[in-house]
Amino acid sequence: MGEVQGYQTQRQGINCGYKVFLVTKNDKISIQDFFSISSQSAAIKKADQINNFLNNPEQISLKIQQHPNWFIVVWGIILIVVSVLGLLSDDLERKYRIWKIRIEISYPDHQDDKSDL
Repeated sequence: MGEVQGYQTQRQGINCGYKVFLVTKNDKISIQDFFSISSQSAAIKKADQINNFLNNPEQISLKIQQHPNWFIVVWGIILIVVSVLGLLSDDLERKYRIWKIRIEISYPDHQDDKSDL
C-alpha cells in the first residue's frame, strides 16, 4: 500500500455526496465503501481528522465513524413494510377463500350475491 501521504475529497455525482480518500504514493483508497458523506463540510471534517492523525505522531490510532445514509435506510424500511403487507394480504385472501369453500360445503344450497366460486 505504501505510506499515507494525505487525503482527498471528491464529489460523487450531483446527488450522491462526497467520498474521502487516503492518498498514498501509488494509490487512492476510499475510506467509505458503502456510504458517501452527504455534505462537503462533513467530508472536509473527516479529511481534517485524517490530517490531524497524520500530523500527530503521538496518536497511534484513528477512528472515523460513518452514520448511515438515511435515504437508503428509509427506502429499506418502506420495502420491508410493503413486502410484509403483501405477504399478510396473500395469507388473508387464502384464509377467506378457505372460509368461503367451507360455507359452500356446509350449506350447498346457500347462494350469496358475492359468491364467485
